[in-house]
Amino acid sequence: MAGIITGLKRLLGIGGKIDQKGALSSTLVRSDHSPKGDNPKEITLSGIPYIPLPPSPHTWELRREQSQDLYRAYSDPRKRTIFEAYRKKQYNKVIGLIDSVPLSERSGEIGHTFLKAYGNLIQNWRTRDKPALALKWSTQMMENLPHLITDSDRRRHNKLITELESAGAKHRFTKADVPKSSKKKEQRFSVSEGSGWTLNEYGSIVKAAKPDPSFDTIHSTANGVLYFDTRGRSARFPDANSAVQFRDQMGQTVAESGLAHDIYRLSVSPIGGGFAALSSDCGLYVYNDRLVAIFFRDLRDIGTKRNYIRCVDVSPGSDRILYTVVDQAWCVDRRGRTCWAVKLPPKEGWQKVVERSDTFGTSDEVTQALNLIGLSFPFCAADVKKRYRELAIRWHPDKNPDDPLAHERMQKLNIAYELLTGEKANYEGTKRERVYYKHVMQQERIEVPEAGVAFDLEMSMIGPGEDWIYSASLSDNGGGFLGSYSGKIVEINAMGEPIQFFDIGCTPEKVIEIHPYLYVLTGTRLYILENGNLLRLVDIFGQGDLIFTQTGFILVASKTLRWFNANGDLIGEINADDPIRRVYPTREGLVVETRQHRALIEGVPSWWRLVERENTHN
Repeated sequence: MAGIITGLKRLLGIGGKIDQKGALSSTLVRSDHSPKGDNPKEITLSGIPYIPLPPSPHTWELRREQSQDLYRAYSDPRKRTIFEAYRKKQYNKVIGLIDSVPLSERSGEIGHTFLKAYGNLIQNWRTRDKPALALKWSTQMMENLPHLITDSDRRRHNKLITELESAGAKHRFTKADVPKSSKKKEQRFSVSEGSGWTLNEYGSIVKAAKPDPSFDTIHSTANGVLYFDTRGRSARFPDANSAVQFRDQMGQTVAESGLAHDIYRLSVSPIGGGFAALSSDCGLYVYNDRLVAIFFRDLRDIGTKRNYIRCVDVSPGSDRILYTVVDQAWCVDRRGRTCWAVKLPPKEGWQKVVERSDTFGTSDEVTQALNLIGLSFPFCAADVKKRYRELAIRWHPDKNPDDPLAHERMQKLNIAYELLTGEKANYEGTKRERVYYKHVMQQERIEVPEAGVAFDLEMSMIGPGEDWIYSASLSDNGGGFLGSYSGKIVEINAMGEPIQFFDIGCTPEKVIEIHPYLYVLTGTRLYILENGNLLRLVDIFGQGDLIFTQTGFILVASKTLRWFNANGDLIGEINADDPIRRVYPTREGLVVETRQHRALIEGVPSWWRLVERENTHN
């Protein structure tokens, strides 16, 4: 019975917690069709428009440039010992070495390492209900790092003294002086000049309404905003592996749900009404924005692993679903039937090599081979390959562990495949691949006139030549975009044919089309294109998380929110004294929340096109 219940939960993906009313979807479609049997067509990029773009720097290059202070600090044996101790969480050792660094050098990375070590020691003793020991470290911190102490540190120090006095304990600690301005109820948010925005309301948040920090992933949709707890940490859903909340365009919570599966991959379209999620056990789920599951497919039955699946997506109309495996992409409809399937060409300089089989047979043996796989004359190689994949999945010994004839049946299938195609089958008892990639590094023809002979000398390397798909998205026209590891972004039409491709020289993390703009995101830069032309470059490394909307995009850093219009112009900026936990639009304006405070900013552009028309209609 437990197995049946578990299977039902996996099918629905939500364990009966679709929304607050607990209604289950009557439109859920479970796909048993195997798109893997639909052989992806390897596309060619020759003959289609090629659009080179300014190369994007790699993340590690910029991180290295920004970390020169750290590298210089590591070159000092004294400081290297401190960094290593902190990395090993040996906080007492870190503080014990503080006197080896002069006060004038306790800044930058080394200073903040001391500060974080003190903070961890103070918090450890606070959680153990030992305020006196916490105060010991707090006092040392203010004496040894006076230039790094903030008003928050002083207030925490004074609060610990108050706790000690409330318990009737005697002490010799002295309260810190906190500037009066920081004690008053002051404005903890500000907006940039020239933005035209107004800070209209500001106040504290009651405990019951405080933002849940577990919902740390934000995506805009056509109808509202989705907030995800991808790691299942929300206290409101203790039995869930992940959770999601949906707010409409007016900022009202419409639905929230704990999900029975975790979220390993996630894709949300700003112009669509749902999202696609891949679980760590290769379950592909599609939900609408009322958090009702409308599609499920178990991708384990196509013989793949989760780390091979880099991308999943659902079209804006929720009628097509996309997933990728290594360098192949399948676009299927809601019933799992293949709309198109493509395979990217190998990385530049690599050649695909198919090892030919030495097996041959008589015409009768060829006929028997056709009968075995269920085909007859006339046939083509594509028919044989498709049928071979279908039978290999069904007859594989791993799928039939109790059948003593499974291995023999699989061997016969391999022999039949080799007879009919002349290629080595991909499966044998050793599971050795017969298709590999070769990179020719040097090729030279050597002639020996004295002997009257000549031969070709080739130096090559064998390895993974597949150009993995690292980003992918579906368009509202039935086509989509595929971004590869080598930095190519290929546009595919509704028939699965390549139209054009861009080259940025760096792996794209996200490719998304919000007509008329195409956004290509790397770890360091955002490309904005219109009609194939590069409109703007926006450097985003270390600038925060991106939220794409229909009218622009938002960069949310720890304490700063910056709004850009659709073509990349910076419109305005919102700053907070504390880390921003949640943002959402309402009818009155944009709400920005920290852990304890909320602000309403008027004049911020709407996240949606035609929102006012829709509100009037409603």
